[in-house]
Amino acid sequence: MRVHPRVWLFTLVIVFLLIASTIPVLAQVTSGQITGTIFDPQGAALPGAEITVTDANTALTRTTVSTASGGYSLPALPPGTYNLTVKAKGFTTLEQKSISLLVGQVLTVNQTLKPGAVSEVVEVRGYLASNS
Repeated sequence: MRVHPRVWLFTLVIVFLLIASTIPVLAQVTSGQITGTIFDPQGAALPGAEITVTDANTALTRTTVSTASGGYSLPALPPGTYNLTVKAKGFTTLEQKSISLLVGQVLTVNQTLKPGAVSEVVEVRGYLASNS
């Protein structure tokens, strides 16, 4: 039995589309993500805090603001070593240095801010990161 050329062409197009649709799934992950929650000293979520990460080697800077539930997310960050700064009105500025982010890693960095003058800065050292 002979297959009609149009049926053969239609079959080839369908096969090509199926194969082409799987290509994005095979794409490599080349970035990581830093997420977390900002709290006040009583453990309540702190909305409106400004979170900034800066790549220590390239000076790439990304900034976001914590949500009503205190959460934040900085996706699509290139792997590297980052410094994180958290600022909120009526609280001391917190600086977290040397946060290592790997390819494909979702790093959770929760912080608790202390009340204080805007000019005060609290530097955190020796942070041990955990994966989520």
